[in-house]
Amino acid sequence: MDHIKRRDLLDLLALGVIWGASFLFMRIAVPQFGAVPMAATRVATGAAFLLPLLLMKGGFLPLAGRLPQLFVLALATQTVPFALFAYASAHLPAGTSAILNATVPLFGALIGAVAFSTVLKPRAIAGLICGFCGVVLLILNRGSGPAIAASLYPVLACLAASLCYGFAANFARRHFNGIDPIATTTGSQLISIGLLAPFALANLPAANPNLLAWGCVMVLGILCTAIAYLIYYRLIRNAGPTFTMSVTYLVPMFGVIWSALFIHEAITPLMLLSGGIILAGVALTIQPS
Repeated sequence: MDHIKRRDLLDLLALGVIWGASFLFMRIAVPQFGAVPMAATRVATGAAFLLPLLLMKGGFLPLAGRLPQLFVLALATQTVPFALFAYASAHLPAGTSAILNATVPLFGALIGAVAFSTVLKPRAIAGLICGFCGVVLLILNRGSGPAIAASLYPVLACLAASLCYGFAANFARRHFNGIDPIATTTGSQLISIGLLAPFALANLPAANPNLLAWGCVMVLGILCTAIAYLIYYRLIRNAGPTFTMSVTYLVPMFGVIWSALFIHEAITPLMLLSGGIILAGVALTIQPS
């Protein structure tokens, strides 16, 4: 791991705070926007914020010849996971979605081993099993019988979104290593707008969302998407990927805290236990042996 400075620690904390809050904002905005319109508006807002920065740095030249790869990256980093997390936010507490998001490194390790020839060490295999047990326990926290059945699809949506992020991390490492992150992020967001727009237009809300919902989506696009990705890539450059991956421990914590403080979601002992087990699995998976 590279030398860690105070600024790196502050960046890590800021990233945990911001991404943890994103689940609160989605939980508030989705009932008024609908899942896909909210995801499309979020991406469009983030792209509008980043595009002037990219043009000042020379535009899309670093992406020349990479359009097919950029299309795949857009699907895996924004189009599919944003829509899936938005759908889940209409049915699950924000804190639960944040905890399930912590499975990203688990899926990243699994996909790296299956599709990208990454060696999966025994410690990492134990982490995958541990994380899976935590997910099962979190599902059981939803109750029993009909309550579990009703939450199964939203939970699977969160896991599928995390799977996308896990794939994207491996894919980006192979095809976009050394490419300006502003170019990669902006380009993938512009593609996502085109992919999401037809579905968003076909599912527009019956009434115009209120100012609170609009504010949440604007914050999601500018702060939780555009600015957060800039912090994320700066942290990778300055402190290394292993240190940056430790944001996984902060996002569920802040996701649970913000949802409890601002929309009064209950925090149950089983929820905390399942989150702890998932994070223990993540620790085994991402930390070097």
